[in-house]
Amino acid sequence: MEETTFFEDHNVKVTNARLISFGKTYAMNALVSVRSDTQKPSFGGAAVLLLFGILALVIGLSAGETGVGVVGAGLMLAGILVARSKKPTYRLFVTTASGEVEALSSKDWGYLSKVLEAVNNAIVARG
Repeated sequence: MEETTFFEDHNVKVTNARLISFGKTYAMNALVSVRSDTQKPSFGGAAVLLLFGILALVIGLSAGETGVGVVGAGLMLAGILVARSKKPTYRLFVTTASGEVEALSSKDWGYLSKVLEAVNNAIVARG
């Protein structure tokens, strides 16, 4: 049977015979299922910046220290910007007889969903 390519870029290739993701190969006939998952980002660093910013702003304003208040406002702004820049990580899992493994992760849902669709189509095509 001829190998048909469903998706290919510089890091991932999906055919009716195999999935290659960042150099790791999974035989399509060994795949039982495929699924995606969303991992939420951690906001710990942003929360710390925001907390210290609020603290410095309150201390600066209550003590009449403009410089401390400005630093506090800057830390608050930095915390907000860091929090807004955080994006979820989308993950693709494949299940084989050996168990489930993460085959791919990306911050770009559009990219991951194309790979997911290609793997599903390859599973259907193998029969």
